[in-house]
Amino acid sequence: MPAGPPRASGQNLLGRLASRAAHDLNNALAILSGHLYLLRAAAETPEEACAAIEKAAEQVARLSKSLEQLASIGHGEPESFEWNDLALEAASDPIHGAGAITLDLGSGLPPARGRRPDIRRALDCLLLNSREAGAPGAPIRIVTAPLPGGGALLAVEDSGTGIPPEISGRVFTPLFSTSGQRGRGIGLT
Repeated sequence: MPAGPPRASGQNLLGRLASRAAHDLNNALAILSGHLYLLRAAAETPEEACAAIEKAAEQVARLSKSLEQLASIGHGEPESFEWNDLALEAASDPIHGAGAITLDLGSGLPPARGRRPDIRRALDCLLLNSREAGAPGAPIRIVTAPLPGGGALLAVEDSGTGIPPEISGRVFTPLFSTSGQRGRGIGLT
């Protein structure tokens, strides 16, 4: 696996994040302003304008949520929790679609210890990435199993083609995304 680029300094990362957030917010504001102009000029129906404005507002809301989540990473005390409980919770979350995820949960797993909200967010990002990578309606599976030596496995399986080897070393790099404009490069980080 390639080593990937050197880790960005905190200040450099902060600047890149602020730049990305400003760019995305400005894009959404341009869409909002443009459709308001078209609506006032009667060049667009109210339904068309409302649909476009709603989509832009959803983009801003997703960006805001991503930034809030990023700001909370690493805050709070580590806690003990059960891997299977985390998997069940994520699989039943409506954001992933009802019944879209199957579970293959092992028994005898040692308890996890860490910042549960951070691990849950990472699991949610893996599940969302799996949904994007696979064919529509393709199965997604969460697997847990005990590992020799006392550890535990938590895996997300999908029908996607996988991560190309030339970028596999970059998937946890802050602000790196393979999702184009949809992705922020924050989730797996």
